Amino acid sequence: MLLVLDSSGNETLDILEYQHPGTSEKVYEYLNSYGVKGRLAYQTLLMYDCFFLLCRTVPLCLLVQWAFQSAPRWSRPGVWLPLLTTFVDLTENVLIWLLLKTFPHRLDFLGQMTAWMIELKWILFFSTVALVCISGLVGIYYSFHSMLANSVLMEKDRQEKLRARQHVTDVLQRTQSTSNDKKKK
Repeated sequence: MLLVLDSSGNETLDILEYQHPGTSEKVYEYLNSYGVKGRLAYQTLLMYDCFFLLCRTVPLCLLVQWAFQSAPRWSRPGVWLPLLTTFVDLTENVLIWLLLKTFPHRLDFLGQMTAWMIELKWILFFSTVALVCISGLVGIYYSFHSMLANSVLMEKDRQEKLRARQHVTDVLQRTQSTSNDKKKK
């Protein structure tokens, strides 16, 4: 078993996805180190991970959509990045599950694809985190800008309504004074 130690020198779990294996050989080293029980546990945890991924994707997509809905159209990245990240992560889970299911039979092509998917997942994950942070800032900026614009427009509307009321009042007064003048004659 591969021993991975934390900063305190205690043994820690060496989950394949967190180790960034670069080759099929490294992937199989980790799978071999888990033992039968570890591989069975990993298969079970992959199902929970898939459920977590789907639950995580919806709020991320909604946040990105909300943040950029009032932004100029040219600056809207859409929700494709969190969706792509989830797709790659789910693909990675499927590949790991297949490798665990077929173990000890080696499928080096799938092992190498798994190593590549793990790296791609981390790149997309950090890109998604950056997008969510930027989305939060953009959402706050445009929400504030929109509220400010609305308050200015509301003041203009209020002023226009007052002018319209004053105009109606003036017309009524002129009409009333004209009718009073006609009655006196």
